[in-house]
Amino acid sequence: YDGKRSAFYIDGSLAVSSDATGPIGVSTDSLAIGFAPSGPDNQYFQGLIDEVAVSGMPRSADWIKLAYATQRPGATALRLVIRK
Repeated sequence: YDGKRSAFYIDGSLAVSSDATGPIGVSTDSLAIGFAPSGPDNQYFQGLIDEVAVSGMPRSADWIKLAYATQRPGATALRLVIRK
C-alpha cells in the first residue's frame, strides 16, 4: 500500500491490486499471518506460507521481484571476486 494503491504479490509477481486511499487501520492486536483470531471459528489458512515480509514503507515492484529472486536456491544478487 503506497497511499494510492494496494498490491499483493505472489512469487515476486503482482497478483492483484486495487485503488485504495486513506490510512491503514491500526490496532493493538498481534500480527497474525495465516490465522484470523477474530474470525469465525478461528480461521486458519489452508496451504503453505513461506518467506513473508512486512515493511514499514512501500516497496517498488522491482524491489519485490529482486527480494523474491534472491531467496531461490542457488540465487545470488552480488558476486564478489577478489583478485590479487
